Amino acid sequence: MNNRRPLRLYNSLGRRLTNFRAGELVRIFSCGPLVFTPPHLGVLRGAAGFDVLRRTLRWKGYRTRHVFMVTDIDRGRDGAPLPIPPGLGSPADPVEAIATHYTRVFQQDLARLNFLRPDEFARPSRFVPEMIRYAETLQRKGFAYPTDTGLYFDTARFPRYGELAGLDLSAQREGVRPAGLRSTADFALWRCASPSAVRRGWESPWGWGLPGAHIGCSTIATMLLGEHFEIHTGGKHHRRLHHVNEIAQSEAYLGDGRPWVGHWLHHDMLTFGDRPMVRGGTSMRLTDLVDAGTHPMAIRLFLLSGHYRGEQTVAPDSLSIAAKTLRRLAARLESAGPVCEVPTYEEAVSRIPAEDTAAHALLNRLDAAVCADLNSPQALAVVHEIAHATTLTEQGRRVLVGAADALLGLGLGTLTCGELEAGPARRTDQDVIHRLVAARAEARRARDWLLADRIRADLHRLGVEVNDDSLTRF
Repeated sequence: MNNRRPLRLYNSLGRRLTNFRAGELVRIFSCGPLVFTPPHLGVLRGAAGFDVLRRTLRWKGYRTRHVFMVTDIDRGRDGAPLPIPPGLGSPADPVEAIATHYTRVFQQDLARLNFLRPDEFARPSRFVPEMIRYAETLQRKGFAYPTDTGLYFDTARFPRYGELAGLDLSAQREGVRPAGLRSTADFALWRCASPSAVRRGWESPWGWGLPGAHIGCSTIATMLLGEHFEIHTGGKHHRRLHHVNEIAQSEAYLGDGRPWVGHWLHHDMLTFGDRPMVRGGTSMRLTDLVDAGTHPMAIRLFLLSGHYRGEQTVAPDSLSIAAKTLRRLAARLESAGPVCEVPTYEEAVSRIPAEDTAAHALLNRLDAAVCADLNSPQALAVVHEIAHATTLTEQGRRVLVGAADALLGLGLGTLTCGELEAGPARRTDQDVIHRLVAARAEARRARDWLLADRIRADLHRLGVEVNDDSLTRF
């Protein structure tokens, strides 16, 4: 057995696979969702990839400290009120109440999908004074300049600007400049606004307003993880601008000539039909899917069936196929359980009998899969081999199931066929039905026929026939 196999991760900074090296502790910062709406499945898809990252690091013997930022600073400039979720009443501070509510929903979704809990869920609104001091330091060092509209980072002072995204900075600077800016590439560290234009703001040396869209990540990561740390994660859509700006302001702030972060990992998007799942567009929400009878571990299995760096598509039957696959795996592995997770490679090797060469070979392949840039689809293929293997010792099979659960978090060591056949408890009350009907009406108004058909099928499973003029319980 090769117990020294390196963990290879794709580093977006340099666009290549590299052997990951770190001390005993690996610090991770993740850019998370805006918490003014329920998280959709695309948000959870990104989190799934980086849950496998933490599990793999543990498997290789590392400890982790993970800070997951949830964005609770509302940048809406139209003054329109945010929609208040049912049950919140009329809170004195709607922005705070809504952000708190949806932060909890996001945390509950992660827990329901068996994600390892981050060490901290950081909310930027709690760090505004620190952001102001951070921006003041950049201004004092000559990296920022004030205008009538706020404080801006001077990208011309940072020669490596755009390296992560491979940007041509000279081309970036040739566009039409907004009034007062030195370059089109310059970005706001603080943005001034009138109290009537935004829902919540703060006083600053540059006027009343909001922190820039990027400074929160740099400030919070530095405060909670240290000046330099090992891994930064986020969506691929952040690689071109948001993370470029984070690097520029952070390395200018530190001024020590060292890379701010060692590894940058980016996940690709989830699409439904031919449409990406983005905020305000097509969405699938975990609660709705579970209420309609899909087991959370079937959803997790589907999310892990795509590599985190590749685009993944939800077809109308994707989740039902995942549910059938999960039931087949549980049926084959139920005889090995209940099995506890085996969290590290070293422990797994030590617990498999030396004579069980088939189990050692499968363990080696499982290790190879996750070490190949967190290749969860390949790891799932190994799990299928474990389920169908006929020459394993009883102890070898139990250790392999525990190791697979530690890496993929599917709970195959404790799931039973009866639990999966019964499905999770369903809330078939009028509340759920009305919510699904409203969501379908919204999908039809947006001419999103695939989503409307999916919701219609969900309603049918709840015993509701839809004919677009009336609802009939059967």
